[in-house]
Amino acid sequence: MKRRIAIGLLICLILQTVVFAASDFADVQDHWAKQYIEALTEKGAVSGMDDGLFYPDAEVTLDRFVEMIMESLCEETEPGDDDPDSGYMELALEKEIIDTGDLESAGSVITRLTAVRLCHMALLNILDGEDE
Repeated sequence: MKRRIAIGLLICLILQTVVFAASDFADVQDHWAKQYIEALTEKGAVSGMDDGLFYPDAEVTLDRFVEMIMESLCEETEPGDDDPDSGYMELALEKEIIDTGDLESAGSVITRLTAVRLCHMALLNILDGEDE
C-alpha cells in the first residue's frame, strides 16, 4: 500500500511540471521540483534535452506523459522499432491506462484533467495487485 501511494504521488507531481535530472541541469538548481526531478531521473522516467537543460516549466504532451508513467511503473516497457513513442502508447492501451481516443491526442499538450485520469488509471490497472 505504501508503494502505491508513493508512486501515485510521484506520478501526480508530474502534473505540475516537466521533470528531469535536477543535479545535472543548471535550470533546475533553484526550482521547487528539483527533488522530484532527481527521483524520476534516477528511475529513468525522464531525461534532459540535448542542450544540457531540463526546461522544468515546459508543457508536456500526452504521449510524453504516458512515456513517463510507463517508464516509472512498468518494467517491461520497450519502445516500438519504428516510432520510439509507440511502444509506450501500445502498452498503456493494453494496460487500459489510455483508450483509443487518447491516441488521437498523442502530440497535443496534456490537460491536467487528462493527466489526473491517466494517473488514476495507472494506479488502478498497474499497481492494484502489486501489494497482494
